[in-house]
Amino acid sequence: MNNQEMLKKKIQDVLMARECTDIEFPDSADSDLLVVVFNSQNEFAEENLKESCIDEVQCWGWERSGVHKDPTGEHQFKIDYINNEEKKSLEYLAGWQRERADALNARRDYEQKLESLKEIVKEELLADFLPIMDSINLAVQSVPEDVAKTSWFAGIAGIGKQVDAFLGKMDMQRISAVGKPFNPHEHEAMEMVDNADPQKSQTVAEEVQPGYALKGKVIRPSLVKVFK
Repeated sequence: MNNQEMLKKKIQDVLMARECTDIEFPDSADSDLLVVVFNSQNEFAEENLKESCIDEVQCWGWERSGVHKDPTGEHQFKIDYINNEEKKSLEYLAGWQRERADALNARRDYEQKLESLKEIVKEELLADFLPIMDSINLAVQSVPEDVAKTSWFAGIAGIGKQVDAFLGKMDMQRISAVGKPFNPHEHEAMEMVDNADPQKSQTVAEEVQPGYALKGKVIRPSLVKVFK
């Protein structure tokens, strides 16, 4: 016995207990619609029916959608029941899908914020590391010629190469400067120098301190001298 048949039997038992007669369940083209018509001397029979069947109706997915009194018959009543089981299932599914979408969006937002935080920390660490790189480069460039031939200096120079490789691995690129047109976003001018060649005007004459960019974002501009 399916839910509709169970509901019919329950309705029939309740109506008969209230001395209702001519109980019928007309055929409906809509399988989700159950109609019951009956005669009753008690005009409140439909309310009694509702009270008696409400628990079963809720459990089986049926809801009473309307109570009608037949205008052509003084004691003729009609009650419509709608099967909302599928509707509720769809509502539950839609609610679950919304919750899942919200959870995915929250996770995506968290991951994006985490990645942004990682990039910020990475930028700060590399920016703090650059002065160490400057000191190594300065030591290599200013070493006396006799020291430059020693194994000790070779070790220092090797450390500088390792640092360069590390920066490259971290997506840090050295900003091109000498001979390039002055770019205020990448270069910081320390001095303007005389220039006899008009074609070199506003180009970088000398790099005093190298600049670096991380994935295209300038972390530190190059300190340069610029031709007038």
